[in-house]
Amino acid sequence: MNPKISIIIPVYNVEDLLRETLDTCVKQELKEIEFICVNDGSSDSSLSILKEYAAKDQRFVIIDKENGGVSEARNFGLRKAKGDWIMFLDADDLLEEDACLKVLKNSEKKLADGSFPEIIVSHSDVFPVAEEAKRWYEDTLHFDEAEYQDFHPDVLFEQKGSLPYIWCQAFKRELFERSKVLFDEDLKIGEDAVFLMKIYPWAKGFLFTSDKTYNYRINRKGSAMEDEQKEKDKMAENHIEIVKRSAKYWSENGLFDKYALDFLKWTDRFLTPRLYKTDKSSRHKRANQIYNEIMVPYGFDKLYKKLTFKRKCLWYMFRAARII
Repeated sequence: MNPKISIIIPVYNVEDLLRETLDTCVKQELKEIEFICVNDGSSDSSLSILKEYAAKDQRFVIIDKENGGVSEARNFGLRKAKGDWIMFLDADDLLEEDACLKVLKNSEKKLADGSFPEIIVSHSDVFPVAEEAKRWYEDTLHFDEAEYQDFHPDVLFEQKGSLPYIWCQAFKRELFERSKVLFDEDLKIGEDAVFLMKIYPWAKGFLFTSDKTYNYRINRKGSAMEDEQKEKDKMAENHIEIVKRSAKYWSENGLFDKYALDFLKWTDRFLTPRLYKTDKSSRHKRANQIYNEIMVPYGFDKLYKKLTFKRKCLWYMFRAARII
């Protein structure tokens, strides 16, 4: 079978939830799929569960490796994938039964210029339903339908749905072959966002659809995101690292020649809220870090003057920290 879609599933110690996730794979209405399950050194019964499903369904491909983190696991899956389209599924989340069928149908829709999309972004739900997740859910996982024939920073920085998650997106495999983009294996939190910041500029077409394909489990006890949210300074540090890595890639690939101001506007919006949530001493420390490691190396300290007053949120931080 030549799969139309490859779904990459990193698996690490999720024995209590894994069967529920894999059942949503088995139930997919589209049959030309491969489920690439990368067991990332699990110490529980996750690998046995994967083998159980693979014995019953030949669409399951099992990769067993030593623990290296979710990004390394996804990269293993990308190198193995044969499908025309690539999707990602976390081992504690759920697919809609017609998720792959919806993606395939949307991949065949022509954009306004007659081309086909290379990235498809679909709606998602969160579960269990929690009031505190409502605003985040509405702002991030639901959006108006839209299409873009070519890359522009608005696709990343203004269009809802593009950042920061990969599991609600499908990518044409040719896009990986052309861009050579992989996940940063030494980045433990925010690897999705950096990956998207790298691969989006390579895509030639984007389709944002209201079709729902994914169900995201929020606040699983012991998850990396849950642990990180408990430490606001670490979250701020992580956001700074996302910007640093993205800026380095955009600079090396000549994207700042056209889009430096767009990148700076996003940086201002992305970092300021996180800095405000830290205490005063940490805020000053992080402001110095942003100025010295991002603003100065890429010339943003000079470009900053072109921002409108409302955009200059970080400017107050720099003043408070006596940097400017």
